[in-house]
Amino acid sequence: MEFHLLLIFALFTAIVLKGSHASVPAELYWQSMLPNTPFPKALKDFLHPAEVNYGVGYWPDNGKPISNSTTVYFLYQDLLPGKNMRIIFLKSTNGSNFLPRKIAESIPFSSNKFPEILNYFSIKSTSKEAQIMKQTIEECETPSMRGEDKYCATSLESLVDFVAAKFGQNVQVFSNEVEEENKKQEYTILQGIKMMGENNIICHKERYAYAVLYCHRIKDTKVYK
Repeated sequence: MEFHLLLIFALFTAIVLKGSHASVPAELYWQSMLPNTPFPKALKDFLHPAEVNYGVGYWPDNGKPISNSTTVYFLYQDLLPGKNMRIIFLKSTNGSNFLPRKIAESIPFSSNKFPEILNYFSIKSTSKEAQIMKQTIEECETPSMRGEDKYCATSLESLVDFVAAKFGQNVQVFSNEVEEENKKQEYTILQGIKMMGENNIICHKERYAYAVLYCHRIKDTKVYK
């Protein structure tokens, strides 16, 4: 039986939140659509928010720039045993969480309705928060590159629908969880690198007022562990 891969990368937006771990409708939807795939902690954290206010003065990210050194893409020759690479794993304070699908779908997510979005979250149009949100929307609206199939999921349910439509129910999920940020340092590739598959979707958490995952498939890429 062939398994496909879903990778959740939150290098820049990893969060650790406390809350109830009772099943919620979105988690139950995952279980019904992907019954063979355990629900990953990286996504469960986005479902159990602490008490937050989406109004003026709230923003869920520290605004650190994304470094090219944090890429999860490498050339095959970079994975040979003994090869050294300088990488930094960033921990972010982005505590935004998924909204229920009905709520997420009721909120516009397009650049031509951006003033309405800012008004909904009580965010000033001249603020840094507004600029970051606009960049996220524009990134999601940018046409796919050649060989790329992309989608921005604004709810867990929409993420599940996208994955199930592409891969069916046989999906494996891998995620990175950064508890403590470290400095850029050199890592050495050891023996035992294993190719996990060629059919994969990679998702990154975007900076936004609520959880948005930028997911994409890129032709001729492989996943190694």
